This record gives sequence, C-alpha cells and structure tokens, in this order.
Amino acid sequence: MGIKKVLTCLTISVFISVLSGTAVLSVSANDKFDAPPVDGIWLIKSVQNGQSPREGYWDQPGKEQYYKNGANIQTWTKEPIRAGNDQNYHFVDAYDGFYSIASMNGDGFVGVDKGKNADGVAVKIFSPDNTAAQKFRFKHMGGGRYKIYTAWFRVLATTGKSVKNGTKIITMMDDGSRATEWYFENVNTGKNYIPGEAQVNSKKEAELPDFETVINNLKNNAIVEQYFKAVTAERFNTDNASGDLQNELNTNPAGDQWSILTQLIPVVQKNKDINAKRNILNALSQIVIKPGKGFAETALKGPIKSSILKDAEKETDAASKKYIEAIAGKF
Repeated sequence: MGIKKVLTCLTISVFISVLSGTAVLSVSANDKFDAPPVDGIWLIKSVQNGQSPREGYWDQPGKEQYYKNGANIQTWTKEPIRAGNDQNYHFVDAYDGFYSIASMNGDGFVGVDKGKNADGVAVKIFSPDNTAAQKFRFKHMGGGRYKIYTAWFRVLATTGKSVKNGTKIITMMDDGSRATEWYFENVNTGKNYIPGEAQVNSKKEAELPDFETVINNLKNNAIVEQYFKAVTAERFNTDNASGDLQNELNTNPAGDQWSILTQLIPVVQKNKDINAKRNILNALSQIVIKPGKGFAETALKGPIKSSILKDAEKETDAASKKYIEAIAGKF
C-alpha cells in the first residue's frame, strides 16, 4: 500500500513538534470528529479534576439568571441544581460537523472573543450570531473525555492548567494535557456522557425538565407528564426540598388549583418508582384546598371530589391510595 493511501486511511492525523519543550498536537479538517450529546442538559467539567463532583465546572460569573453578553466562561465549584442555569449548557447542531454550545440561562452562545485565532484568547458568552467564533468541533478521546476545537483547530483549555474558582477558559494549541479535555456531565444524573455506551439512567429521567420549569408550567400537560411520570424519589425529594410544589399550588386561584390537581394525580399514579409516587402524593395531600368563589366554583367541588376518589379506587398501593383519599377529603 502506497504512503499516500496509508495517510488517507488514517482517521486522526496527528503530528508532534517541539516548541520550547512542549509537545503540540495538530489536527486538520480531514480528521474524524465526533458529535457531542445533542439531547439533554449538561455541565462541562475539566478532566483535570478527575471524577471529583465539585470543582472545575464551566460557569458564568455572578449566577446570572440571564446571560450577560461578553461575560467570561470560567471554572467554578459545582452549584446546587436549583441555584440557576448559568452552569448548564446544551449542544446545537451547526451543520457541517460543527456544533454550538448554548447556555440554559437565555440561550447565549459560547464563543471565541472577537473571533481571534491565537493562543490565550478568552472564551465568553454572546448573543448568537452564526459566526465561526461560535462553532466548534468535538473529538472523543475515550472514557467520556472530549476535546473541543475552535473553527481554527485550537482547543479550549483552562488557563495555566488550573481549576481554581475564577480560572478563565481560553484557546490554545493542543499540548495533549488534561487541561485541554472535558467531561460532559448530565445535570439530572451526575453521569458523564460516553458515546455508544448505554446510559445507566433512563432517557426520560436524563431529559427531565428542571423543577423551576415544571413549577412555572403546572398547567402544561406535556411538561407535567414528562416530569411526574419519570422522576425518581431521590430527584423529587431534592427538587422539592423547600416545598415549592405545595407553595405554588397554594398560591393558585381555586379553579386553577383544582384543575391542576385533577390532572396531576393520575399522571403521578403512572410513575413506576413507588417511593416517588408516594412522596409526590404526600406533598399534594399537604396543599390547602381553597374554598372557591361564587356558585359555579362551589358547584364543581362535589364532582371534583368524586373524580379524585375514583383515582383512589384504581390505586393498588395502599400508601398512595391513602394520600389520594386525603386530598379528596379536603373538598
């Protein structure tokens, strides 16, 4: 086989040169790249920190509820799931092998500052503009470790190979160090993404909407079904540790409160995690049912109670049935 044919068969074209004693790994457009996980919501964590659950996560300064245009991407300690979305990202297909990295706090796009092709350029969050600065290629290095390449084949890395809080993410030539590699950690499960490997969690659980979205959309059948049918007991207990579900329902007008309950109870009954079902129904049984206003709403209370009691009759788990009956008894 000729040399030219051998070279064209290589899936990774890597050459090593020595610059000031540092090995530099080079890639080109002819190399084989991989797709990041296009479903789900992800934390991006430096491989330098190994499997530690705490440090080296991509972060936007200030716990912004909505991204600040031009803010640096930095490393920071992992925040609680309910602290906000400034550490959460999803990947968007930008076509031709490129992907954009979008923040969950307003869908800002990660980009190379001023589209500059050089070492040490800051990586920031910007409004989407469809430029090369906001498009990246990915290569899986094995074991869930990824390199993220700019359109100019520099890699994203931590400054000075550090994961201390406030360390900026920058572009650099690939030196093969762990500072240039990243894990994609599922927000809901804490598991790193490994392409081609069956996930230990169910797809439904991995793609659950965040709890704040659920609480703000309790009248949205699709969101309610997605979350309450698949959530685990552990996840729900964490999400609802402050009683947000009860608090939200207690602030709703009587008509909305009743409607949400009659929709929610049969959905929860379909959850196969029996402890999750019990815990959710227990939370619902703690709600203060409002008396309603006027003749029309008052007249609805009887039929609603009957409907909930029918749900209780269908329930085969004794504890869950008791909670449903308790809810009906409040009407």
